[in-house]
Amino acid sequence: MPRKHRIWYPGAMYHLTTRGNRKAPIFIGKQDFVTYLNLLHTYAFKHAVNILTYCLMGNHVHLQVQCDEEPPSAFMKSVHQLYAMYFNKKYETSGHVFQGRYKAHLIEELDQFLETSRYIHLNPVRADIVDMPIDYPYSSYKYYVTDAESSLVDTSLILTYFHSSGEAYQKYAEFPLELAIPATVNERKTKTAAISVAKSVKSTHKGSGTSL
Repeated sequence: MPRKHRIWYPGAMYHLTTRGNRKAPIFIGKQDFVTYLNLLHTYAFKHAVNILTYCLMGNHVHLQVQCDEEPPSAFMKSVHQLYAMYFNKKYETSGHVFQGRYKAHLIEELDQFLETSRYIHLNPVRADIVDMPIDYPYSSYKYYVTDAESSLVDTSLILTYFHSSGEAYQKYAEFPLELAIPATVNERKTKTAAISVAKSVKSTHKGSGTSL
């Protein structure tokens, strides 16, 4: 069966996910996380991919990205090929490190855009790894709510909707934790009027979308 085509247009935003083959760990030691982040940095620059949020879990990855010049396929292929080579060599294994092709969910509405960032940052809390998202070292959350800086992550686009206030974003991101209810329920209650993040870009390029 042929692969389902994915839509891309300049400025398209995605929630990208990938997991270990058969749900096996893809990060075992600290250096594994660091190596993957370094690859993200190198190839995001090469492929003009703007990384907005990320979270690296033990056996899967979440990325929220904006792709200005090309679809995310070449970016993801480069990162995963090189990481798989590193992983197999380090742990003296062979075969697939990642399970199939990465998933890419197109983000087009403002509520979806903001909730994706919150979902990604709360992943370690939902997995009962930490009590608060700030305590997890392998996500972009600290760059949103503290003075920490990273050349990998662009926080400006999301923080624009919070008047560039990390404190305001933190209140938004941690709102489900304050209510002590599942975030998926809370997110349905807090949906705002749909405002398209990419509407102006999409309308400009309507009819000229490119398949991945």
